[in-house]
Amino acid sequence: MISQNNINLKRIFLKTLVLIYISLSPTFLLADKGRDSLEKKRISCTDIYEKAHLTVEIVKSYAPNYDSIELKGNQFAEQFVNEKNKYGQMLVYYTLCRTGVDLAKYEIARDYAQRTISIANSIQNDSIVGRMWLSIGFSYYSQGDFQMGIGSYLKALPVCEKHPNEKSFRKITASAYNGLGLCFSVKPYPNNDKALDYYNKALKIDKETNNTRDLGLVLIRLGILHTTLKDYKKAESYLLEAINFADKVNIPMLQKWSIESMASLDKNKLDYNKALKNYYKSLQISKVTNERPGIISSYINIAEIFFGQKNYNSALTYLDSAYSLSSVSKIFEPIYKIEALRSDIYKAKGDLGKALEYHMKS
Repeated sequence: MISQNNINLKRIFLKTLVLIYISLSPTFLLADKGRDSLEKKRISCTDIYEKAHLTVEIVKSYAPNYDSIELKGNQFAEQFVNEKNKYGQMLVYYTLCRTGVDLAKYEIARDYAQRTISIANSIQNDSIVGRMWLSIGFSYYSQGDFQMGIGSYLKALPVCEKHPNEKSFRKITASAYNGLGLCFSVKPYPNNDKALDYYNKALKIDKETNNTRDLGLVLIRLGILHTTLKDYKKAESYLLEAINFADKVNIPMLQKWSIESMASLDKNKLDYNKALKNYYKSLQISKVTNERPGIISSYINIAEIFFGQKNYNSALTYLDSAYSLSSVSKIFEPIYKIEALRSDIYKAKGDLGKALEYHMKS
């Protein structure tokens, strides 16, 4: 005889399977009341601009499944082509690019960025053109192609120079400066003077325009750069300002990077326990928001702390996780850091063969 407990467990198990199936089912997603409501508004909408924005909201509702986002986006883009609505087509491609960057689909994102730029130029929408060059620049930076990143960020500047007094274009200019500072600050061939110059230009504009997101980023990056330069007093000042700002605006990404950057400062000051605590905090934020570059960065930083504490096996475990996620996500910029640290670890363990092997890869 089957016990009542077993029957209850079976019911719970079957109910769980049903819930999982429903939550993953495209038909469930399509039946979402919010999406249905947007679709009804879209169908009845006669204003081409409003219709475009409603369409984008529908496309974005398929996140984080990029295949679904891309499929639906291209269906709508084709409809806009038939309706001769270039603005709608441009906005859909713009969304496919930006979402692609967010989900680390960098090659695909650049393709949609170029399509967006082509249409935006034809209807003289410089704002979209400038923003697309920012996305292209960041995509190259994320894949470790810093020269292409620099070239892309620079292409945003002349677009903005045509609108010197408009706040929105000044914000795009600041974002380009911020991106340029980032590209110039990274290894293996950093130019810290140029990085500092671009960051300060960005900071000035961000404070003048109250550019919330980028203001937090440039404060963090200035803190990181001054940490690299071993000017710990300035670094701590910028990072404390960044942490307070991130908490004030309650943006998880800014909270994560400001905490992680302070941890890096603590690591440089050899306060490993405090650094490790903050790195775990930043890792948790990145996992909650599924921000893969942040997860990879946290893995590497935690590995560095374990290396500093001579806990080599734990360090290698975290590096393996960082390498796997970098490879799957095609985020190649951190690879040289991973291989260089692996080399240092094996050298410390006395395995000179593996140390040389990974040194050659870094």
